[in-house]
Amino acid sequence: MYIFGLLNFGVITLILLHSSRPVPLHRWTFEDKPILRIGRSKDNDVIIGSAVVSRHHLELWNKTSGWELVNFGANGTYVNNQMVNKRRIVDGMVVRLGHTGPRLLIRLKLVNDIHLNKQLDIPDLEDLAANEITESDPGHTTRIEFDDDD
Repeated sequence: MYIFGLLNFGVITLILLHSSRPVPLHRWTFEDKPILRIGRSKDNDVIIGSAVVSRHHLELWNKTSGWELVNFGANGTYVNNQMVNKRRIVDGMVVRLGHTGPRLLIRLKLVNDIHLNKQLDIPDLEDLAANEITESDPGHTTRIEFDDDD
């Protein structure tokens, strides 16, 4: 859990975006989880079936200094079209798994002060095409498969 003053960034949401358009396809939300694992293997928290995604592609670490991403994927992890091995996560960051692979929008939720969310003008996830996003049940894993030809 990340504490910055009175702000608690213990809730992280990952939104799978369409490969070529800014359309949300799926959403996962996790609270107070120290490590999130993303990849093709069934033992990940987020399972994404794509030829460019490694079995254990990416981990997100919830450290006292904030969330951090660590790449383990053979095809790399990209932020702003730059390959990264390790990087601090900021709210609204978009991460691509592989140079041409799936994109994940990362949202960090302020949970201690909802009023402050409104003051900082942080949109709720529901504002992101709420009717077009499916959400995983807490504690359940959802496998996402899609063509790499998009």
